Amino acid sequence: MSKTIVVKVGSSNLVDLEGRLDLLSLTRLVVELKALHTAGYRLVLVTSGAVAAGAQKVIVAADFCHHRKQLLAAVGQGFLMQKYTSLFGEYGITVGQILLVREDLDNRRLYLNARETLLGLLAHSVIPIVNENDVVTAGSFGGNDLLAAAVAGLVDAEQLVILSNIDGVFAHFPATAGERPLAQIAYTDLAGLLLSFATNKTSALGTGGIQTKLEAARMAAEFGVETVICNGATSGVLKLVVDGVPVGTRILAQSSKLEARKRWLLFGVKAKGMIKVDEGALQALVERGSSLLAVGIKAVTGKFGRGDAVTICDPDGAEKAVGLIRFTDREIEQIRGKRSAEIKVILGESQADEVVHRDDLVLL
Repeated sequence: MSKTIVVKVGSSNLVDLEGRLDLLSLTRLVVELKALHTAGYRLVLVTSGAVAAGAQKVIVAADFCHHRKQLLAAVGQGFLMQKYTSLFGEYGITVGQILLVREDLDNRRLYLNARETLLGLLAHSVIPIVNENDVVTAGSFGGNDLLAAAVAGLVDAEQLVILSNIDGVFAHFPATAGERPLAQIAYTDLAGLLLSFATNKTSALGTGGIQTKLEAARMAAEFGVETVICNGATSGVLKLVVDGVPVGTRILAQSSKLEARKRWLLFGVKAKGMIKVDEGALQALVERGSSLLAVGIKAVTGKFGRGDAVTICDPDGAEKAVGLIRFTDREIEQIRGKRSAEIKVILGESQADEVVHRDDLVLL
């Protein structure tokens, strides 16, 4: 099967100095994507620029400024897609629009629908063009970088390329004279880099959304997807990336991919509650790969129903796992600390022994 690449392009690569959609930059991007498509790569484009495109068409009155982004996106999405459709059409390439919100991935059925649609488009040599549906929600993914990482997981991509206005990730901020970006970052180093950036912004990794880009890279790495952060203005940058030429910063993936259902659990759902377990239960989960039983539960918070996602925490409250619960929060209150025989007396013989089955659980 052909290599699947998700390319995310930011507004900084698509607008001019006055904030208007730059058709020359848009054309250059399409030409680069066309070359990869012709070479047999399966491509997904996650694009910003709808709000900038909308700003060229309508001036939002002061009374509506609290919905400015949504209004401009409503106007700009169609204009942006029209340009992409026309430019790709010159090369005989068909594109399809996908608008997502975070809630689409919280629901298992909607998650699978989005996945099957994306994979179906790729199977038919269509380039999906993805954006957050800002008309109904703004910022639910925390930015298009994180949306792109989520999409990379949805389509089982091998690589995520984040095009920006920076040359990569630098070890110092501001970068010293002549300093080059870090060529490579191991997955195991990402947490430390992010912590450094969050606690000491004057000496960490720079500005311009680099923290969000690294968070997206960490998410992608959990999916087994390599990320490259590079400057979209570099001539032929996408071919350089796929050819393995040193450009920008490569963030290596973990050695193994998450199984698809657990991938959804980890990044595709929002937990409705929290369960605190004792040391014995935690050890069984982490070291022996066991399911979670009621006897090991010490406390429960939140309101949730059967099939909802919950976080599982150690005795100190640190999050250790996410799983799909088989009982309601009220039932957990009744059976926590109880053994299987006692649960059947309390709730009935038909109840499952496992509170969270191992197949529905992923460690953090």
